[in-house]
Amino acid sequence: MIHSDPQMTDNITLPVPKSNVDILWYKNELKGEKTGTMGNGIAGNGKITVNTFNGLKDNFVIYDYHGNHLWISGNKLNALV
Repeated sequence: MIHSDPQMTDNITLPVPKSNVDILWYKNELKGEKTGTMGNGIAGNGKITVNTFNGLKDNFVIYDYHGNHLWISGNKLNALV
């Protein structure tokens, strides 16, 4: 998890990694991916990663670790539905 400990307290008190960090892939295909995110809504378990976005569509996307879309919320989880 990016910003939370397992208890979801948002208080892990760990420093930001400074080495062995790189962008593996970048997506900018879906409406949500193009709009971006407010906060840091990314979680992963070593096999899949999920990301929340702040847009009119595709606000929740599940990826494999190669960047492939495994599931896209489409219009299902939008604030205006």
